[in-house]
Amino acid sequence: MKMDINEKYKVVFNGHDYYFDLMKIGDKEAIAVFDALSNIHMANDACIDMIKVLESKNMGKESFDTIVTAESKSVTMAAYIANHYDKDLVILRKKKRNFFKEVIEAEVKTFTTRGNSTLYLDVTHSINYLKDKRVLIFDDVLSTGSSLNAINEIMSKVGANIVGKAFIFSEGDVEREKDVYYVNHLPIIEV
Repeated sequence: MKMDINEKYKVVFNGHDYYFDLMKIGDKEAIAVFDALSNIHMANDACIDMIKVLESKNMGKESFDTIVTAESKSVTMAAYIANHYDKDLVILRKKKRNFFKEVIEAEVKTFTTRGNSTLYLDVTHSINYLKDKRVLIFDDVLSTGSSLNAINEIMSKVGANIVGKAFIFSEGDVEREKDVYYVNHLPIIEV
């Protein structure tokens, strides 16, 4: 797909049109920027579509105990979905907080933040929601898989049973696995 860098990429959630800015990721490549924090109506519509996808794949209320997400753009959407299903929500943090007593961490390498970051789990406050529980991982975009790998690593260390992975978008050439659920796909755009 080819677009001018100043054009907007159109996406439809729950029957409503939304337009994303493009961000260059190379000399001739760009991605559409899904900023769920900038528009609560868009985020809610994306969640409505995510719930439809989950239920079409038999991932309804009885399929999982806890939703796990990474800070920060996906938190409002994960809370919407957790509330819809009346499930617990665990948020992996991007900063180690002083009140964390026991921490498990994993490194993330992303191209949208241009560098490395770390995800932290406050084990003391979260273990009861994760150990031996059925976990649905949720995030906004699956691109390189680095965030997903870090979340998988942390969940493995606490003894969580990952039953599914849900994303609003897959991006680029990411391979689709059988237990990974998407609402839509964002292509790499030639500019």
